[in-house]
Amino acid sequence: MRWRWRLGKGTRLVLGAICICYLLLLMIFQTRLTKTDGPDYPDGQDEKKGLLQQQGGRGGQPRQQIARPQKPKGFPVQPQDFCEGQGARREFSFVKVWQNALMYSAFWDGRHNDFDNAHNATWLRIMTILPSGRRLKRRVVSCLFQIDGKYVTSELQYYEMCENHNKDYGGYILSCQVPEEIKQRPCSVMVQEGSTPNPDGTTRIPVYSTDQRSLRYKYGICVSPVFGSVDPRKLVEFIELSRLLGAEKITFYDANISNGLKALLKYYEEQGLVQSVPWLLDSSIAKRIWYHGQLVALQDCLYRNMGSVDMVAINDIDEFIIPRRHTLWVDWYNDTTAQAQYAGYSFRSTFFPPKAGRGDHFLMTVQNDHRTSQVNRVRNKVMTYPSRVFEIGIHHISKPVLARLQVLPVSETDVLLHHYRSCSSSYMQDCSNITKDDRIKRIYGTQLEELTLQALKDLNIDL
Repeated sequence: MRWRWRLGKGTRLVLGAICICYLLLLMIFQTRLTKTDGPDYPDGQDEKKGLLQQQGGRGGQPRQQIARPQKPKGFPVQPQDFCEGQGARREFSFVKVWQNALMYSAFWDGRHNDFDNAHNATWLRIMTILPSGRRLKRRVVSCLFQIDGKYVTSELQYYEMCENHNKDYGGYILSCQVPEEIKQRPCSVMVQEGSTPNPDGTTRIPVYSTDQRSLRYKYGICVSPVFGSVDPRKLVEFIELSRLLGAEKITFYDANISNGLKALLKYYEEQGLVQSVPWLLDSSIAKRIWYHGQLVALQDCLYRNMGSVDMVAINDIDEFIIPRRHTLWVDWYNDTTAQAQYAGYSFRSTFFPPKAGRGDHFLMTVQNDHRTSQVNRVRNKVMTYPSRVFEIGIHHISKPVLARLQVLPVSETDVLLHHYRSCSSSYMQDCSNITKDDRIKRIYGTQLEELTLQALKDLNIDL
């Protein structure tokens, strides 16, 4: 006789439910295992831009190779950066307002501070070049606004930037308070001489937003104006190594560079990594202001990135902020404490003289693997929170928005600025003692070479 097991309807339902629960638990377990394969970066950084997947502990080699960054989404230039309407313009250029006065950009600034905005008004900050120090004959200049068909003026307040180096011309931030009736940022602001409204005698300056945006970047770099003869291979190396370190947006100021370099920056602009801003100063002023108007460009860059980048580093193309115990900037940053009390971080530097390298490699940062033993405590560079700073300096944070905000000096055992240039004792530096430092070669060298070679191939640039 053959026996058959017959299950009742209720029993079949119970067994089916048990199978479904088992499958769900299995899926959840697999998901949790997958999630722990890499670091849990804030704001989805582990999925964004294909950066380094995992580092091998403090001071160790990375467990996995740095992945080639994926093509990012690009920069949000509308509607935050530009707007349509009277006075709107998309090009960037200096505007001559009066004799020896050049204005470049204006920013809508509603941040609370403890020097001119304790009552939470809104101000326009205009980046301006004027005769510096005692050379300036201050005149009454105003912003002109139209309210309910009537014109009203708001007088501009002068603030001279702190690193004009006693040159004939220097950088200024001119500020006017926005009338309470105006709630939305205009496309442009009219600037006039005098305090009596004179709409026929005005010059329009485009106004850009500093409001926080939904599409944000964790780390950016502001690069001083690029001019003269620049080796395109060094520029590619700078961009690729900066990207490996964690930079997601790099802003360059084009001070009349060659067509080849323009094409190079365009290549990275199309990837969403670079923003190239025209910086065409009249030659008569460019020779009489510090480093092609470097300070004004950095100020413009700080405010330009205020709404879209959490932290901005101030760099030249021969400088790199290198973590010593970590591989990525984000990993170093996550190890810092009491972040809310700081306006930014200051990094000590060391020189990698060109003749000190031992080897023959086309990458500057791999070839030059010897540096000065002494760490320089004068020529520091900074990484800052743009939203917490009113004025940025070349080597320091000049003025936070609140006096209580501090700048944290970072130990050279945690982060060190690599400066690839000849050493000079005028920088209070001992240039005689040299030590080997091949960290970049060991940690980043292989992939940096691959990325640089690919970019040079794409750009048809020979080694």
